[in-house]
Amino acid sequence: MATDAAPHQEHGPDSPPVAPNSRGLSYYLLMGSAVGVYAAWFSLAVTVVGSLAVGDEPLKLLRVYATFFMGAEALGQTANLGVALFLALILHSATGAVAGMPLYLVYHRRFGHHETIIRAANGVWLGVLMWLANYYLLLSWFQPMMLRWIAYDGDIRPYIIQNIPFWVAALTHIAFVEVVLLTRSNRPAGAP
Repeated sequence: MATDAAPHQEHGPDSPPVAPNSRGLSYYLLMGSAVGVYAAWFSLAVTVVGSLAVGDEPLKLLRVYATFFMGAEALGQTANLGVALFLALILHSATGAVAGMPLYLVYHRRFGHHETIIRAANGVWLGVLMWLANYYLLLSWFQPMMLRWIAYDGDIRPYIIQNIPFWVAALTHIAFVEVVLLTRSNRPAGAP
């Protein structure tokens, strides 16, 4: 029997009516994950273009990311560059998805009403905050710990912090956060 969907559906005898298209936690986590991957690729593209503009190696950022699981070999000429870049892109994408989820969830659920200029301004300071936390509170100890965990034979140190200039890292994080905050859904909450 086909019926039209009612504007509100009941889940049980004592449950309050729920709008059929209201956005729940899973929506924001999924959107945050997808937008986070997109933001990671965008920030990588910004870095590649910036590298070309200053005459640096365009894929240096991915090579440095590959040091996370390959150590100094990822920076040398003997590394299998294709495998290193592929694994680094996977790591970069996964990190973007994981970082994008809570950022999108919190910002869009609590502050989604902000105008574009406010979102852009918040993206700058949140990007700087994310960069400081990631680089100086997390990666300074996490990368060496991971290299020890995978039993890396070479010099164990935070290669990412030592091989990416601070301003490149800060701009990469700002670009990432800007994309997450400025990306809006096409459908307003509760729209059919």
